[in-house]
Amino acid sequence: MMISKKHSSLHAHLMEYARQSSIAESFSHVSVKHIMAKVQNSVVESEPFPHLVIDDFLPEGLFARAEFSWPDSQLFAEVDLGEGKSAGYVGTRKAILISDWPRTTDLPEVGTPWKRVANTLQSAELSECLFSYFAEQTNKGLEKVDQNQNSFPGYRAYLCRDKGLGDGLGAHIDALRKILTVVLYVSLRGETNAESSRNWGTTLYSKSASKITPLSFEPNSKYVPARQIEFRPNRAFIMPNSPVSLHGVVGGQHSVERRTAMFGYWLFDNETMDKT
Repeated sequence: MMISKKHSSLHAHLMEYARQSSIAESFSHVSVKHIMAKVQNSVVESEPFPHLVIDDFLPEGLFARAEFSWPDSQLFAEVDLGEGKSAGYVGTRKAILISDWPRTTDLPEVGTPWKRVANTLQSAELSECLFSYFAEQTNKGLEKVDQNQNSFPGYRAYLCRDKGLGDGLGAHIDALRKILTVVLYVSLRGETNAESSRNWGTTLYSKSASKITPLSFEPNSKYVPARQIEFRPNRAFIMPNSPVSLHGVVGGQHSVERRTAMFGYWLFDNETMDKT
């Protein structure tokens, strides 16, 4: 897809991303092509906000190796959103940060398959494909963020575990500097039943933009679902962020553990990178 002149913010962002992005470790060119073909052959769902759902997102072999090498539970840490962020409704999420570009700080050892997946999603070619596919939304997202000469593109990848009787993840919108998100469903572990794939998928809600504060988590029961993305291994939920992208995870099954990988594409500055 060609980026038109009206998408000047997006064009500038992609140019800077490609200029700065340098992946020291290997990634799979075959996987990049596989994912790009999946994206380009998919149809964007517009309600309640633009998003994609793609099955068999990673090549079968790479996904199988990554699922098999899921890290030990002791490596996962509580998610800290800070004061005033309704942390009580985050649920029991624990996560491992496996990529934090452009930072070069040491990260936990999570095995070659997950490093390969994270590097694949970071590749400039795939990033351009994802941003361009949502050109209207990502350009608006970039324009809404306070851009200045100190702004720079960023990329973060997490492995996440959710488990508990309460909300798996409260209804919320992401930080506005997070321009686009890919959530890869990995597996559900424990005593699942017919409701598990719905409860532990992603629920989308309709909500007025003026009523939402980013990273303010609320009970999912407060809202009427507009769409339910069911959990399926190797399914990806892809969402350009916006002030109306309200979503959550209902959860509510104590014996079930939800495993996902989350890849975020950001526009940072020095201050917000340290705080977000």
